[in-house]
Amino acid sequence: MITKYRSGRSEGLQAIIIDNSRKIIAHHENKLLLRSTIGIPNSLVSDVLRGNEGNQVSESGDGQEMLYSFAPVPSTDWGVIISRPTEVAFATSQVVTRSMLIVVVVYLGVGMIFWVGLSRQVIRPMEKLAAFSQSISTNRKLSKGEREELTSLAKRQDQVGNLTRSILHLEELIADRMKEQSTLLETSTVVVSSLDLRTILERILD
Repeated sequence: MITKYRSGRSEGLQAIIIDNSRKIIAHHENKLLLRSTIGIPNSLVSDVLRGNEGNQVSESGDGQEMLYSFAPVPSTDWGVIISRPTEVAFATSQVVTRSMLIVVVVYLGVGMIFWVGLSRQVIRPMEKLAAFSQSISTNRKLSKGEREELTSLAKRQDQVGNLTRSILHLEELIADRMKEQSTLLETSTVVVSSLDLRTILERILD
């Protein structure tokens, strides 16, 4: 079956059959029957008459870029050549490519927004809590700004807020234990500083 259609911009699909003398023996336009394959690349005609099949992009006789698909007719010396403008043939792939680019751009945009939100809401607060934990272990006093940031984080109702409140509570417990240790040290110093029982009891009571 020889078919042809028109798109909104250019010629559509067309198919021809040629014989071993390079004459057209089947075409949708009767006036082209038994004429030579003018406008079709000679290398393509030679390939199909040698029994090869494949695809090729070349310019037609009127300068339009065409996609040619060709294959031999079994048990004969004929060949079938189907041509179509590349702008029509590749229109679907171009639409798919543009759609994929749009999807990639949207995906990257959403990823950037997610990363910024994650950085502001989780990563940076966790870095501050790590620094705060280290300051507890080294007994370093926090600045007023650092203390205000921790107080702000402790007001959050998520896991970061829970962790901040736990660390602040741990800081209080450690401070209390340090105070107790200091008191015991002072008491021990008083006890060993004098052998007078009355003096020792008074200092312990103090």
